[in-house]
Amino acid sequence: MTDLTRYAYDARTKVYAGVTEALPDPMNSERLLEPAFTTAIAPGDVPLGQAAVWNGAGWTLTQDHRGETWFKDTTPVLIDFLGDPAAQGMTPDAPPLPEPPPPSSCSKLGLKRAFDEKGLWSTVRAMIASSAEMQEDWDLAIELRISDPIVREAVAGLAQLGIPLSDADVQALVTRANELVA
Repeated sequence: MTDLTRYAYDARTKVYAGVTEALPDPMNSERLLEPAFTTAIAPGDVPLGQAAVWNGAGWTLTQDHRGETWFKDTTPVLIDFLGDPAAQGMTPDAPPLPEPPPPSSCSKLGLKRAFDEKGLWSTVRAMIASSAEMQEDWDLAIELRISDPIVREAVAGLAQLGIPLSDADVQALVTRANELVA
């Protein structure tokens, strides 16, 4: 008995598409009606991540990442082609997210706790209490920015007392203030 199994492939991409059967020719029992875009040659086992492609004489394996999301720079790309996306400058992993910018503001409670952690709160509190303007700013503030006058005055006052804080120190203080109330 003749094997009627045929292995179909896509007319455009030539990618293996499944199994079908040839049919006996009703006009000539010696012949078979061959379905278009098929072959009697089996593709064999196709490993995961590969696709069998008909080359006109046999099957070849190629990478198959169709349906996966790869990244071109930071742009996600849904793969809809055969082959290695890396050859087109894509990567399978999302690029790392950039570090968030450091905080530029904090709550009064956080700043108080950060100063207290450094052993400076009693000094800063005394500075605030000694200036009506600083006291009013402190009392009315909800959020304090690094650039706020009260923060600059506290840093300047500490420097006059021999406790200089660099811009990096102030940034670290504000960052810590946010951590302490998170």
